[in-house]
Parts: sequence; structure tokens; C-alpha cells
Amino acid sequence: MSVLCLQHRRLDIIIVPYNEFACALMYFTGSAHFNRSMRNLAARMNMSLNEHALHTGVVRRVCAFIIIIFMFYVYFYVLEG
Repeated sequence: MSVLCLQHRRLDIIIVPYNEFACALMYFTGSAHFNRSMRNLAARMNMSLNEHALHTGVVRRVCAFIIIIFMFYVYFYVLEG
């Protein structure tokens, strides 16, 4: 919910569950660069970070189908040009 004050400032009121407070506080008060850096650090440690929670044991795999489609594109559109 956003409230527009008299001096044209935006005020965001965010209600989060108690167990998500730490992640929400970091997400909504940090700069965009800080948030990207923290998500990148979490990804390098096989974790996932968002405004709700820090999840451990996240496995990121590239789907074999996507690789096959990419190879098809490279062969027919780039190499055959």
C-alpha cells in the first residue's frame, strides 16, 4: 500500500510475517546494487535469497532441451547464415 504525502513523497507501508521480517527489511531498505550483490553471493553458495527468505540447497541446472534449441539456432541461423 502506498500513501502520497503532501510534499509529494511516496511512503510504502509493507506488512510481512514475523519470520520474514529480516529478509524483508534488508530487501526494502537496501539499494538495488546491494540486493543484487546479496542475491549473487547467495547463488554462489547454492542458496536463493529474496524478500521472503533465504533458501539453502538450491540446485540450478540448465535444461538439456534449452541447450539443444540453442545449438539448433547456432547451426541453422549463425553458421549457415
